[in-house]
Amino acid sequence: MNTNFKLIALFICIIISSIISAQNCNYSIELLKNKKWVVQGIEEKDFSTTCKYDDSNLITIFKYEGKEYTIVDPYYLSENQDTEFDESKVNTVNHGTFIIQKSATDVFVFQIVHLSESTMSLKNMSSNVVVNYAVEADQS
Repeated sequence: MNTNFKLIALFICIIISSIISAQNCNYSIELLKNKKWVVQGIEEKDFSTTCKYDDSNLITIFKYEGKEYTIVDPYYLSENQDTEFDESKVNTVNHGTFIIQKSATDVFVFQIVHLSESTMSLKNMSSNVVVNYAVEADQS
């Protein structure tokens, strides 16, 4: 059980560290919102991570061994690598190169390396880890 929590914690760190923008680009929040972004490259059979952005929150859903864990964190887009979370920017900034995310214990800065209608790459600015995402295929 302890190993499971370590694995979940590791993937949480990777996800949180991988949610940001591209150099000298200005991405629209509309490309992020209302899509299910699935982390690519995870080889675990019983593990998946899905992220969804709305106007003010990043909702991250981890599925592991039949259980689901949800984390909801506020975020905003920024042109700068803000090191402190500015609540006044949540749900007010519609373009940016960086995603600034506030977790329960920390502030994470992600550079949006690539963002299109169907794929996204985010670089955690503190760990330099890049995570790739693809929009979940419509199941209807």
